[in-house]
Amino acid sequence: KRIYHAIQERDVMDLREKMNGVMNKSESLSSILSKKIFYIPAAAILLLFMLSSVIYLQWSSKPDTIFRKYYSAYPAFFANRSEVSSNLHNDNLTLAFNFYENNDYSSAYVLFKEINDKDSANTMALFYLSVCALETNRIHHAIAGFNVLVSDSTQIMWEESNWYLALAYIRAEETKKAKEILNKMIEKEMNHYQDAKKILRKLK
Repeated sequence: KRIYHAIQERDVMDLREKMNGVMNKSESLSSILSKKIFYIPAAAILLLFMLSSVIYLQWSSKPDTIFRKYYSAYPAFFANRSEVSSNLHNDNLTLAFNFYENNDYSSAYVLFKEINDKDSANTMALFYLSVCALETNRIHHAIAGFNVLVSDSTQIMWEESNWYLALAYIRAEETKKAKEILNKMIEKEMNHYQDAKKILRKLK
């Protein structure tokens, strides 16, 4: 009987060891599976993040995106319309600025052009004519106007003309020319030169 009981106990112990082995293997497999289940979505999230970052960087460096972020129409630059109109002997100027301030850039463009055609030395009219050209998608007219303005560093809107010329080149996707203007702005620390630095980092 003792031998029989001993054999039984040994069989039970062997069975326990086998069961423990099976349990350990099961736990190990479960652990591996749980890790894999964790790593797969984590890897997918990381991949998605990387792809979205690449897409954002490409989108944010597009000329049109840069232009829309940094462009805004220059405010009307005068305090007393009747005085300015009288000094310039041009009744259309007051009306042109009224259109401009009400965001009617097409009507303002027509009037500023009339003023500029009659008086090509009127740099203020040319500046606002060029801004209106940008607003009405006459990009190359805007570039031509701002190029005239930046050629004379003594005129009052010289620094702003450089800024808008750079933006006009960006709008036209002529990034090489835009970079030349932006670098000049940074070198001379003109108005908007800090923004010029940011744009240069984005432009390809």
